[in-house]
Amino acid sequence: MITKITQILLIYLILFALVVPLSRSVWTVPNMFQNCHIIFLTYQFDLSSLDIHHNIPYFHELLCSNPYSPIVHNSFERNDSYMDIIGNHRSIHGPHSASRRVPLIFLNIGSTEKLTNTEIFSIFFDMQYSTMLYLNPSYIFLHTHQPTNPSNYDSYHTCHGIASLFLFSYNQPGKIYIPCITCEWEQIMEISKMDYPLRKIKSIWFSLNNNLHKNMVAVPLLWIYQYSQCDMTNFQPKMTTDFDICAISSLSVKHNFTLVDISLHQSGYYYDFHSNAILHQTLIDLIVRDFYSSYQMGWSNIQFIFVAPFPTALTGIQGLLSPFNTTVWAILIIACVIITLIIVVTDTGRHKVFRFIIDFLNIASILMGQVNGDSFLMFHNKKWVAVPILTVWFLGGRYLTMDNLYVGSIYSF
Repeated sequence: MITKITQILLIYLILFALVVPLSRSVWTVPNMFQNCHIIFLTYQFDLSSLDIHHNIPYFHELLCSNPYSPIVHNSFERNDSYMDIIGNHRSIHGPHSASRRVPLIFLNIGSTEKLTNTEIFSIFFDMQYSTMLYLNPSYIFLHTHQPTNPSNYDSYHTCHGIASLFLFSYNQPGKIYIPCITCEWEQIMEISKMDYPLRKIKSIWFSLNNNLHKNMVAVPLLWIYQYSQCDMTNFQPKMTTDFDICAISSLSVKHNFTLVDISLHQSGYYYDFHSNAILHQTLIDLIVRDFYSSYQMGWSNIQFIFVAPFPTALTGIQGLLSPFNTTVWAILIIACVIITLIIVVTDTGRHKVFRFIIDFLNIASILMGQVNGDSFLMFHNKKWVAVPILTVWFLGGRYLTMDNLYVGSIYSF
């Protein structure tokens, strides 16, 4: 009896091990996409024979793991001239269903048995391009049997959109592959732990793809960027400042790409920028045909702070002499001596040395604004000497030099 119970338990354990995967996978993590609107897009060769279980083997498991997420299944339609998504805004089948949650898309190919690798990768690119163009999701999970092959994403940078790309395979459960789109050499990161939340996986994507690794980005008139002032730590007022140019220059520093002149590099560059472009008909046609994407760049307000050393208080005679340099003081003293000599020469009295000292002090007192009635006795009623000397000395010496320059300078300390 015990042996039969043991056998039954062993059978149940084996069946349980076969049914339950050994490691957690994208489609088995509970509520991994609970905040997302999940859309399954399948490239189906024959729309009349759509088999979800065969084309999307993880469909029911993912549905059970995310019971509260809105899920939509859609397909691509393709002929020799175009590829479209059934239900996009230009399709004859009407608009696709959507919700206000974060859009997340799983891309699948129905059957690849009769396709070469080149055809498969071409289809993958068409699916990625159409998905980004018409739906512009936040996440794309590409189901492929060769998730580490760079051909799955080597042209992904030409797609217009914001989606983060992740690769996985139903034959390799418990693994997600995050490609580096901008790396010079093929680089892909494998994540084997499914305990990461979706936002953590997206942060890994951005850490890999926020760096263009010095790849060339073309701009018109490169010399304008080279002679523009955009550095706020060492501001140079003599250089020109154009905030549109500074925005692109800041992006080149943040995302590590090299600006080149588009007139000198007709090919080989990663992207090209055109700022302040006029929407003429030719440019509008290029935007409509998805050759260009339009973006708006905004600047946050920047506050400038000028730091200057705090002035130190001047003490002693240095504080009185500091408004003028030695040359100015020497000129003022020489001017006092010359005026005194003129007055002394015109005086016919005796004791000329004593009179020179007294007259010199009177001339200097006029310069300092110390004037009284005795200051004019030195001219001895000789108006032809007093009028020109006092006019020049009061106007040029006292009012302009001392009252304006000297007083204004000493109050600025």
